[in-house]
Amino acid sequence: MHIAEQYRPPAPKLQSLTLHGVDVFSGQQQNLLDVLKRRRNHQMGLKKLALRSCRVSTIEYKTDLKGLVERITWDNVTEMGSNCESELDETDSEFDGLGYWGYGRGRYY
Repeated sequence: MHIAEQYRPPAPKLQSLTLHGVDVFSGQQQNLLDVLKRRRNHQMGLKKLALRSCRVSTIEYKTDLKGLVERITWDNVTEMGSNCESELDETDSEFDGLGYWGYGRGRYY
């Protein structure tokens, strides 16, 4: 007998999220898209997502977010360019296993 694992999103009552001053590399962009998609599919989608003074690996990310969040605020968001993946490799090693979303350097934590 196989029992399907029930999806339990982090912070199930979360309705809005603001990222400010964050560098969002392509791997993290995809992770956030996956989480938002699962939340939407389980009727727990975000109502508001704001990116303020952030850098993303590609400006098309805003298009990817549409349909996953009811309202998106896109304020002073810039594209990092083609060298953003090499920055991720250097940054990841500094956090001793915490990953990019760990503490430090004025980034999201």
